[in-house]
Amino acid sequence: ILNAGDNQPLSVLFTPQDTDNYSLATATALINVKRISPEIDWPTPPPISFGTPLGATQQNARVNGGIPGSFAYDPPPGTVLNAGAAQTLTATFTPDDTVNYTETTALVAIDVNKADATIVWNPPAPISYGSPLGAIQLNASSVSSGTFVYDPPLGTVLPADAAQTLQTTFTPDDTANFNPTIATILLEVRVANLIVRAND
Repeated sequence: ILNAGDNQPLSVLFTPQDTDNYSLATATALINVKRISPEIDWPTPPPISFGTPLGATQQNARVNGGIPGSFAYDPPPGTVLNAGAAQTLTATFTPDDTVNYTETTALVAIDVNKADATIVWNPPAPISYGSPLGAIQLNASSVSSGTFVYDPPLGTVLPADAAQTLQTTFTPDDTANFNPTIATILLEVRVANLIVRAND
């Protein structure tokens, strides 16, 4: 097996059976041996959600034939892609033996879905009937910037009930990467105590 290279000589020696009438003969020819482009096996990765950094699950290309070398990825590991369909990932394989093998590149596409924004909203302490809903009860938060809309809204006076449902819809500012998210909690509204005053 010849190494890659151009104008490599091949020689042949012919020995005739009739050496009384024929002499040995030789001939030469030149041959070009081209480098091989390794074949890369890289299955299409499953979709991910925004916020998931690229890692070994997505960047897992392999070269067929067990050819020693290394992969470089673009975007590099740890990159967080914006949401979007069919985003291109590139893997470039550089063989250790650059004399006989060429550098090879492979492409795959990955879908990055929008993420649901995370809402933190702890159930508030019980209130008594007649207390309007305020910032103590309607205090949901998110690490993402955006707007909260509450149902019932601020200032509502709820009827007495052991389990009133409060709901908020969070609309993120970054609608390209996040979906609107809904969260609910339960609030206990206790019966109010009447204050009876005696007339003087």
